[in-house]
Amino acid sequence: MSAPVLRQAVAALLAASLAGPALPCTTFVSAGHDGPLFGRNYDFEFGEALVVVNPRGLRKSSDTGAGAGERAARWTARHGSVTFNQFGVGYPTGGINEAGLVVELLWLDGTHYPDGDHRPTVATLEFIQYLLDTSGTLDEALAAAAEVRIAGRVPLHFLLADAQGGAASVEFLAGRMVVHRGERMPVKVLANDSYQSSVAQLAQYRGFGGSQPLPAGSQSPARFVRAAAGLQDGPPDNPGQALALLDQVAQPGATHWQIVYEMRRGVVHYRTASHRPLRQLRLAAIDFHCNAGLRLMDIDTGEGDLSQRWVPYRRELNEAQLRTAYRKTSFLRHLPPEVAARDAEAPERMRCP
Repeated sequence: MSAPVLRQAVAALLAASLAGPALPCTTFVSAGHDGPLFGRNYDFEFGEALVVVNPRGLRKSSDTGAGAGERAARWTARHGSVTFNQFGVGYPTGGINEAGLVVELLWLDGTHYPDGDHRPTVATLEFIQYLLDTSGTLDEALAAAAEVRIAGRVPLHFLLADAQGGAASVEFLAGRMVVHRGERMPVKVLANDSYQSSVAQLAQYRGFGGSQPLPAGSQSPARFVRAAAGLQDGPPDNPGQALALLDQVAQPGATHWQIVYEMRRGVVHYRTASHRPLRQLRLAAIDFHCNAGLRLMDIDTGEGDLSQRWVPYRRELNEAQLRTAYRKTSFLRHLPPEVAARDAEAPERMRCP
């Protein structure tokens, strides 16, 4: 989502005073039999999206930096990636790169990104693509995250994990980046409260030192506790078990995608509320060379192995998705249709060497 659109979106969001998170998602990381598994429920107002192949080698520049004293980030993608994009190519909600790094977003009220400083800027969703492009491990991703500043106010936090099994939550609280990992991350789960406050609530429940039964319902604390209990009692060992745990924290009518990443094997499993057959993408079967270009498919396409089902990027496909997204997102539907046409041009600034 471009910087101009984000600024308009934030103004509309604040004016509407939306109650509760607009992205009440749930994520977790489990140690699977063949390497770590990352599970993700995407809960939102609609489910239409593109799945995108982002090649390595593309030179990129952020659509930010319009403010006084700001400069837009520029970088070259070291890694190819597969991402899930509702708001246009280059602006994913999450994905995995060919090194096995996964980055996924969740809504977090109370987020306060750093104020202006010397660092180059990226847009809120662009931050995810920047990390996937530049980083192969958790350590690299956290270092890269500290080198840029998010120019936006849409309140998000992020769960990151790599093929070695490392995981971290990244939040922006009181104007600074807050990271939980290792010993500071006793439970590899993230929902829609800050990580620290979520873990603090665990002590009330059975299995975590308390006496209360596991909570029902769709509120963030309840989903966090049930996911944490699932990891503790019978941690998912394979993608099927990970999907079963995602079902335990799904929200009828709101959970539009369920994704499981096998980071070490480089396999993505996903299904959608409107098209339930399970689909797979094998990163080893995807050409990430720069000259192969951007490619995409509709998220509700097909079933089984779709690793070779891509179509070449075309601006009209990107624009059609943006028109749908802006129309169906409550805090964006006021935007005039020509905004989608303008924002659809963003990928055309990307160049191979």
